Amino acid sequence: VTFAASCDWKAASPEFHGEDTIALSLAFEAPTTKAEGVGLENTVTSVEYFFYSNVTGTPVYRKYVSEPTLSENAYSVSLVVGEGDLADKTLNDFFPNGADCEFFAVFNYPEEIGDLPLADVKNKAVTNTFAHNFGGWKVTEDSEAALYPKYFVMTGQATLSADPKGIDEEVEMKRIAAKISFVVNVTAPAPTTVDGVTETWTPMLNGNNPRIYLVNAVGNALVGGADATDPVYPETLDQFEYAPIVLNFGGGTTANSPAFYTFPFAWEGGDDTEINCKLIIPWKMERTQDGVVTYTTERELYYKVFFPEQVIESNTWYVYTINATFLGHEGEEPTIDII
Repeated sequence: VTFAASCDWKAASPEFHGEDTIALSLAFEAPTTKAEGVGLENTVTSVEYFFYSNVTGTPVYRKYVSEPTLSENAYSVSLVVGEGDLADKTLNDFFPNGADCEFFAVFNYPEEIGDLPLADVKNKAVTNTFAHNFGGWKVTEDSEAALYPKYFVMTGQATLSADPKGIDEEVEMKRIAAKISFVVNVTAPAPTTVDGVTETWTPMLNGNNPRIYLVNAVGNALVGGADATDPVYPETLDQFEYAPIVLNFGGGTTANSPAFYTFPFAWEGGDDTEINCKLIIPWKMERTQDGVVTYTTERELYYKVFFPEQVIESNTWYVYTINATFLGHEGEEPTIDII
């Protein structure tokens, strides 16, 4: 069973004055996750926004704000042309001869970008801030937060049209990264009996380190968020493997994985670059005859999970349910496809 849902975004109205005013609301709303409770998925450490009267030139106005103040997951841009920072500007500077003005905004870029043409801004690199080296962590509500990035780079763009009454627009801000998590169900197979000898395989899910991790996650992207279905995206691919994380089954047979993050990517089935998931389940076998245990053994089996879409898109949360039974292999390869 596969479920993929895009993050929904909600805009709040900024202060609006009317004539000579440009009022924009840069808004986002995170999906409900444990991380949202501690604010990590909603963190905005900086805002930089650009107005272009000519997208091939430098911005007519740009501003960088460190540690901005947000209201209801929105940052408000309220400018009065001819006043304050814009004392030497007119609306014609933004909308020459009534032409449109292009607006672009970036949340959480690690440094100030500066007065660059729009294409150069979009071509700025975004690199991995995902906390993927926490190997051996057991997933609990307290520890899971440590696996989340400190911030997510978000972008938004809008084409503004001249209006003598002023500009009042809402701009969607979207994360460049995607989010992947798993619900793991483990079911023991029915015992088998041959010539009076019964074999029973039981998953060892509690205290025996069942683990899960993402393989070939993508650790680089562009601010412009190039189309993930483009086979040349990104031009230089930086892939990495998460450290295995111990699943917490809580005494049962179902566990929720932490969220894994990756930048967008598309692939062909069977490619070496294919994003996939590895699941490791310990099993115990008892062999009985006439009610007496005659032999026991333990095996750690590996499962390889492939993604049916063969594409991971920005700003999307993918949740996969994995139903695992006694399949797999005692080692890294070969592994078994169980989705």
